[in-house]
Amino acid sequence: MNKKSFWFVAHINTSFLLCLVLGFPQIGNSVRHGNVTDRLALIAFKATIANDPLGAMSSWNESIHFCQWYGVTCGHRHQRVIKLDLSHQTLSGIMSPHIGNLSFLRILVLRNNNFRGEIPPELGRLRRLERLYLHRNSFRGEIPASISRYSNLKTFAAYFNKLVGKIPVELGSLSKLQLLAVNKNNLTGIIPPFGNLSSLVQLFLYSNNLVGGIPKELGQVTKLEIVAVVAEFQLPKCKSRRSKNIFLTFTFKLVISIVSGLLGLTLALGFLFISRFRKTNKKSSSDLIGNSLLKVSYQSLLQATNGFSTTNLIGMGSFGSVYKGILDPDGTIIAVKVLNLSHHGASKSFIAECETLRSIRHRNLVKVLTACSGIDYRGNDFKALVYEFMENGSLEGYLHPNQIEDLEVKPSSESKHWH
Repeated sequence: MNKKSFWFVAHINTSFLLCLVLGFPQIGNSVRHGNVTDRLALIAFKATIANDPLGAMSSWNESIHFCQWYGVTCGHRHQRVIKLDLSHQTLSGIMSPHIGNLSFLRILVLRNNNFRGEIPPELGRLRRLERLYLHRNSFRGEIPASISRYSNLKTFAAYFNKLVGKIPVELGSLSKLQLLAVNKNNLTGIIPPFGNLSSLVQLFLYSNNLVGGIPKELGQVTKLEIVAVVAEFQLPKCKSRRSKNIFLTFTFKLVISIVSGLLGLTLALGFLFISRFRKTNKKSSSDLIGNSLLKVSYQSLLQATNGFSTTNLIGMGSFGSVYKGILDPDGTIIAVKVLNLSHHGASKSFIAECETLRSIRHRNLVKVLTACSGIDYRGNDFKALVYEFMENGSLEGYLHPNQIEDLEVKPSSESKHWH
């Protein structure tokens, strides 16, 4: 080797060594920094747990790497936390806001515990989050609007909590959301339009204090298969318009007079007909949703629901209760919504709901079989809607199917806690 070649090789080797000394430590420091951030976030999360009766977090200590802690799953490449599953552990406490520092987190499962307090808005920093399961806890406060920052969110389940306030309109921007389940809370207000939730398949909003009707925008969501909504429907009021500067001729005035007379006569006859209808109370309100529907009586519904027994009770709303029943003689399984007529406006709500259900044509709404209006055994007015009962599994089944999406993570024994 000549002198020139020797110095060339020496220069190459020196450059390579500089890369090793200067470059690789920077990469290593970046990974270690991310690991420290995740570890501190998990420790802060553990610090807010007041009670761990099953010892689920007993392994969360310095003796092993945090990726081996119970319920924690890390990715292969960077050893960052991508899944945290502490479901069914009877944990009590609050959710630490530091959980928002788990920037690689894709799945968060805290269902079936006793978490209380508010859902921290810091969760909005988890931009990679795809699945969020917070149901069957005691979370209070409002649903944070920061959840709308989850551009990749596919599942949000927070039912069976104590959440209040309105459903954030911002959730309508989650274009990848497939399941939204916030039923069994104390939510109020109207149902947001949600017309932009183009991927939505399942929507569960029942057993809240929602008012208004089903937004027409939901009819534009073509992938929607399940809509479980119980709202007190109200029809929009008609707006009156005043005529301006209209000069009527004698002939036109005569026509108006004749038409007005006929209209007045029609209204008078209609009033008499309605008065007679209210006195006899023999005509079923099922005419509001179709004359060809099933004819049922109060006695048949009473028998089908075992006397509206509490064992048949499957839900309650602000305007009434829903019972499961078996209708004779063909054994049809039904859901009967009985209105609480002592509630102010309940009778108007019944008529409005019938009108709304008659006008809506959507394949994803629960089928209405008929309606019943009559007198109960105490001599009181009785009004009810009869729906087709859904036998296709439970909400738990829709939330946790058998096949789990492959996230290319480490095989873990904790996968059994998905179900």
